Amino acid sequence: MKRPLTLMLSLSILVLAGCSKNDKLDDTTFKSQLVVEFADQSLSFEEEDNSQFAITLGSKLRLYELDSAIIVMVKGLGENQSLSDPLINTLYVSFTERHTGFHIVQTDLESWLTNGERNFVRDGAEGEGIGILWFDEQGEMWASGKNIGEVRYQREIIPDSVFPAATDFQQDSKFSILSSKTVLPPPGLDFAEQVKMGFNTTLYNASGDSLVIKKAVFETVFSVFRG
Repeated sequence: MKRPLTLMLSLSILVLAGCSKNDKLDDTTFKSQLVVEFADQSLSFEEEDNSQFAITLGSKLRLYELDSAIIVMVKGLGENQSLSDPLINTLYVSFTERHTGFHIVQTDLESWLTNGERNFVRDGAEGEGIGILWFDEQGEMWASGKNIGEVRYQREIIPDSVFPAATDFQQDSKFSILSSKTVLPPPGLDFAEQVKMGFNTTLYNASGDSLVIKKAVFETVFSVFRG
């Protein structure tokens, strides 16, 4: 029987470094990689071995009732290599999942990160699904939906009126987990999953302008602290 993972008020997620093809840690360093294609430019990023940005900047447990919770897992990569740097040319992918009770087991996490398509969430405070945040070269924030990730990422609140109605929301967008593989986590962690994601989406800023990501591929590792 798999041991339950106790979720604390703040659930932190780290990049796993050092996964070999045999799911064992060795001297081979795993690098998170991201390629983002817009209409007029293509940008690519790779995590440096000693980068502070290797740590996912957030995820948390939103508690609504004693037996119900929303779990938010956020993973980012981009130009910034220090937690103190302004966010520019940086992308975050947010997984919002509902769960009953305070305990989750490894199979829950595996199911959330398994292969297949996912829906985009229009409002992360009310629904489940995928959210995308992009900070451009001027530091302006663009989002696929409302209340994506955590407030700490959002420099300004994007009003609900900016986003299309639910019937028209992200109609031409698609998000897929292309591959997903459970790997051996580092000491002190309970779970690690190497995930490759592919997507296209329309993003919006607070003024109601739109920005299209034609194609993006993001490969990284989610790993969870022992609770």
